[in-house]
Amino acid sequence: MVAAPLMACRWFCEAHTKRAYGKAMSRTGTNLGSNSPDGTNTAVRRIRQHRITAHTSHDRMNPAPTRRNAGIALRLFAVALFGCVAWTAQADDTAMQQLLTEYLRSQAPASGQVDVSVTMPAVAMPACNSPRPFLPGRNPRIAGNITVGVQCPGDRPATRYFQARVNVISDYYVAARDLMPGDVLGMNDIRREQGDLSRLPGNVATQPEALLGMSVSRRVAAGRVLSESTVHAPVAIKRGELVRVVAVGPGFSITTEGKALNAAPLGGDVRVSTREGSIVIGRSTNENTVTITR
Repeated sequence: MVAAPLMACRWFCEAHTKRAYGKAMSRTGTNLGSNSPDGTNTAVRRIRQHRITAHTSHDRMNPAPTRRNAGIALRLFAVALFGCVAWTAQADDTAMQQLLTEYLRSQAPASGQVDVSVTMPAVAMPACNSPRPFLPGRNPRIAGNITVGVQCPGDRPATRYFQARVNVISDYYVAARDLMPGDVLGMNDIRREQGDLSRLPGNVATQPEALLGMSVSRRVAAGRVLSESTVHAPVAIKRGELVRVVAVGPGFSITTEGKALNAAPLGGDVRVSTREGSIVIGRSTNENTVTITR
């Protein structure tokens, strides 16, 4: 995926290197044409035949220009080749950076404005022909400074890690008033704000549905951020209180009473000690009612 767009760049790079080498050798007199087997045209060959006697003795006594010209040609070729290698590595890094940027955008919260900046290593890494981005850890937070990994099957190193910065501008909710433990939240108790989620707690509430109808766990001052850890499902049944136990099944329904052995929110499991002395487990379906389904 990353390597495919670079084939054209590498082809151009090789062609550019060959042209640079050819020009360098031409400037040094190594190859002046192709009209004859030795690379010279007829006119140049005749001139050289007239001067061969004079130049033979001179070249034997002073071989430095020929060696110097060959050295210049090799240096020019090396510069062109090094430039191509650097250019190809830069193109590989650019493609990888674009791939990781798009991947992190897709993993960020759906709502809000997402800005991703991936930092590439100072030293160019080998090409990754089949990159597979991933996020290390369990349920990582896609905001702030994060690490993103790439698996490169068949290449070395097979797993690589990059640093990135993800800014997410989105809605979040704060307390509209001072909240006390046990308060059940309604629309008048919360207020919507907007900002960078990377500067807020990791489990900040971004949707009102995560708060409405929930019970506050601890005191929250007005204007403070509301997170999922700030609230919990309201307690429908308290420990030690008398509850109604309803057992239902195909063609029957039995009702009795008992004492709740644990507190539970609406829909939570409750252990009940019945009048008959048995302990049953049911689900709280409303306040003071535990339902057992057979």
